[in-house]
Amino acid sequence: MLGLRIAIAVSFGAAAWAQSGITLKGIGAGAAQGVDFKARVQPLTPGPWVQNFSFGFDTKIVNSYYLAHRYFYDDAHNVFVGYDLLLQPQPQPDTFRASFLELGMGAVELPSLGPGKPRAENPGEWKKLEPAEYPAPQIVHAGDVIAIDVWVAPDTRQRLIDNVRIDSMLTDAIAQAAQPQLQVRAGLVRSAIAPAAAVPARPAPTVAGPAREFSTADAEMRIAQFRISVNGTPETPPKSATASTGALVWFSLPNRGRYVLSLAPHPALGFSQAGEIRGGVATFTLDGATIQLECPTAIAPGYSAYNLYVMHDPQWQPTAQAQRNFIQYGSVDIEELAKLMQN
Repeated sequence: MLGLRIAIAVSFGAAAWAQSGITLKGIGAGAAQGVDFKARVQPLTPGPWVQNFSFGFDTKIVNSYYLAHRYFYDDAHNVFVGYDLLLQPQPQPDTFRASFLELGMGAVELPSLGPGKPRAENPGEWKKLEPAEYPAPQIVHAGDVIAIDVWVAPDTRQRLIDNVRIDSMLTDAIAQAAQPQLQVRAGLVRSAIAPAAAVPARPAPTVAGPAREFSTADAEMRIAQFRISVNGTPETPPKSATASTGALVWFSLPNRGRYVLSLAPHPALGFSQAGEIRGGVATFTLDGATIQLECPTAIAPGYSAYNLYVMHDPQWQPTAQAQRNFIQYGSVDIEELAKLMQN
C-alpha cells in the first residue's frame, strides 16, 4: 500500500497568518462503528498566535459501503479543511478498498452554533482549503492505521495529521446496516440498525487455557509493501505485496544478512535496543548501519512511539540462490527462532 499523505498549501495574506501556529480544540479523536479518527499537530504550536481548529465527522453506511466526511474548521479565520473517506468491503475477510476524496460538504454543513444558527450564516465568507492531490485507492485491513497530512501551516510548517484506524467492527457494522441510516456528527451517533434477527451470525474465535496478563511479547507487528534505506540510500523494494504479521517480523538485505524486529527485549536471543517505531516508520542503527523501514500503515498497534529491539544475523541468506539478490521478509515465532539459533 502506498503511503497515504495529503499535503495542503494555500496562500493567504501575511498579516492573517503571521506567527499563527496551529493547534486543536479537544483531543481530536472520535470513533464511528469501526473507524477511529485521531488528529494531532506536529510539532506543537510554537507561538502565542494560534490557528485553532475544531474537528468533527459525518459518516453513513450506504449499500454496503462506508462514507465519512472528516473536517476541521477555524472560526477565527473562517476556514475549513478535510477529506472524504470511502471504504468498500472486499471478498477477503476484514479487507476494504479505501479511497480518499475531496471533502463533499460545504461551510453551511459545519456543526451549527445552536438551533436555527448555522456556523456559516454567510458561506461566502468561509474558505475551504483544498488538497493538492489525492492518493490512489488502497487496500486496507482491520487493524491498519493510515496517517494523513491534512494541512500544513504556510508559516510554521506545522502539520495537522489525522490517523485513521480501521477496526474489525466495521465488517459487522456494514452487515448490520440493512437500512442505510447510520449518521454521525462530531462524534455523536444516530443510527437505525436492522433487528438482531436479521444480522448474520459470525463465529466468535476463542482461546483455551488459563488467562494471564497481556505483555509486550504478545503485541504483533505488521509489515507490507515497505521501502528500506540503508544509511540514507534506498534499497530495491521487495516484489511481493503479501503482509507479514507476528510478534517477531524479519527482513533480509543482500550481503547484509537478516534483521529480526521485536517490541520486547528478548536478551537471551541476542536482541538489543537499536531504535524505535513511530507509526509506519521503523528506524534503527546496528553494526555500523542506520536502516529505515517505511510502511504505508502502522507497523505496531496503538498511537505511541515504541522502542525497537533488533537481532542481526549477518551470515543469514535465503536458501534459494535466486532470492539472494533481493529483499526477503516474513515472521517467525520465538520458539522457532530459538531452535534456529541452537542449530
